[in-house]
Amino acid sequence: MEHNTVRSRRTHQKSRLGCRNCKKRRIKCDEKKPACSNCQHHGISCDFTASLPASPSPATSDPDEPQRRPASKYRFRASRYQSQLGRISMPVSETPTASTGVQCDDPSIRPDGLSLPDLQLFHHFVISTYRTVAEDAHGWELWQVHVPQWSMTFSSILHLLLAFSALHRGHQQPASAPELRNRYIAQADQHFTFGVSTVTSILSQFELTQENAQPIYIAAILICFVYFARGPPPGEYLVFSDTGQAEWLVLLRGVRFIVSTRHQNIFKGVMAPPDADQEMMKQRYISPEWLEIWRGDQRQLLEVRQLVRQRSADFVQGDVYVSLVDSLMQTFEDAYVKISAHRERVGLMQIIVGWLYRLPEAYISLLQEKQPPALVILAHWSILLQYMRSVWYMRGWDYHVIDGVQRFLPWDWKEWASWPLRRMQSIELPG
Repeated sequence: MEHNTVRSRRTHQKSRLGCRNCKKRRIKCDEKKPACSNCQHHGISCDFTASLPASPSPATSDPDEPQRRPASKYRFRASRYQSQLGRISMPVSETPTASTGVQCDDPSIRPDGLSLPDLQLFHHFVISTYRTVAEDAHGWELWQVHVPQWSMTFSSILHLLLAFSALHRGHQQPASAPELRNRYIAQADQHFTFGVSTVTSILSQFELTQENAQPIYIAAILICFVYFARGPPPGEYLVFSDTGQAEWLVLLRGVRFIVSTRHQNIFKGVMAPPDADQEMMKQRYISPEWLEIWRGDQRQLLEVRQLVRQRSADFVQGDVYVSLVDSLMQTFEDAYVKISAHRERVGLMQIIVGWLYRLPEAYISLLQEKQPPALVILAHWSILLQYMRSVWYMRGWDYHVIDGVQRFLPWDWKEWASWPLRRMQSIELPG
């Protein structure tokens, strides 16, 4: 009798009339229109209508197909969030969600709807992963206490939190266990898909308000963290790519939109910057060992400043380049001030990535056109990424960005990217 029951359920799952979300999660779809009950429960867009092909498509995966896929399948696709995160928005309270259906080998579901693997990822985040995204007790409290609390109401935060935790668990696995590592990556990719879908499905339905500004900002930041943690994708160099618009640039613009719209509502309360940080940056102290390194970097940047001024196509471009080199020198100095204070290196994120955040569109356009002066400036910025190698989700990005720069530099410009590369390879840096 039990055997017949299982066979009956499998026969129903093979129906091609269910929505793709249910098929992907390997659960029964009730085929309600315009959205099935499962998608309504999880607050995601139901593609039921789009999943009714006139004839079976060979690209449609069978829900009974064993979940053994090559690692290359789990990649971010720009179409999932490009053109959408630029106007990211979320309601004050989403429909509470629980399970994602990401269960690996354990099909058991908790009474509250979270699968056991989901609970394990949630537990890992609140005991371990949270410490990797903040530099002090103030930030740790935000990510260990308040963000998990928001995830109980905002399903997008829950999915993205679990995705980031899964990538952290995968990172911790030894190289001798590639199957386990790939399993965590698969979990992360599925949670990421649901997290982004939950955000993008409601972009046109709600406004960014003072009540939901902080959770929306956290969701956008988690998307960026997951992108970094997934590792440098081929052909993508944060603010430019081999062809077309860079994926991460879309995410950056989404964060910029949120902050510019509700800055005062975001950075207050539990998310207000600590006074100690502001005082430290005002003092501008750089320790002697780092001061010597900073002076060497400063001399090099001044030479770059002269170079881009002389070899710019016109005065307008020259002014853009000179202004960026000046701001980059300030960013270098800020980084050495924080490093001299012996703070956790993750605290450099707001300084180093903050320079990208403030890039003018004129410079971004020049980067996308692969203009040599623009690429040389970015190569020198990538030097700062070496100071974040101890942050697990930032490893490999320094060499990746400068490799992308060198690919597109003409021969008579390549020497200007060689100096940053030598700096990255230096082993004589203070601890």
